[in-house]
Amino acid sequence: MDYQSILSKLYHLVINADGHVSESEIEVGKKIFKIEGLDEAMLTDELFNHIIEDKKAGIMECIEELKKLDRATQIRCIAWMCVVADTDWEIDKDEWEMIYGLYSTSLKLPLNEIVYVQAELNASLLLLD
Repeated sequence: MDYQSILSKLYHLVINADGHVSESEIEVGKKIFKIEGLDEAMLTDELFNHIIEDKKAGIMECIEELKKLDRATQIRCIAWMCVVADTDWEIDKDEWEMIYGLYSTSLKLPLNEIVYVQAELNASLLLLD
């Protein structure tokens, strides 16, 4: 599985974690996909219904795929998830539990590195405005 596919899956898991997809999450998704060179068609839920319908299985699938990536790319994926979760100015409990479980429990990634990359990614989003 490639980085773009994993990032797309993670994006859909985060925006659907709280049961409500906001317009701001869609807008930031468009920007992320542009920055990362992803096909904007991957923003549609239809492509990722299998992940959304069975979130636990989707998360497990993403964990296995993330483990195949190098550490820097894993950190970038988690940082993007944080950006998306924070888009509506409130990180939902379900969003945070999923993100925390991925970076801390499953991947053993340091939060300080994720926050640093998240700040860089937020800056790159501002350049698109």
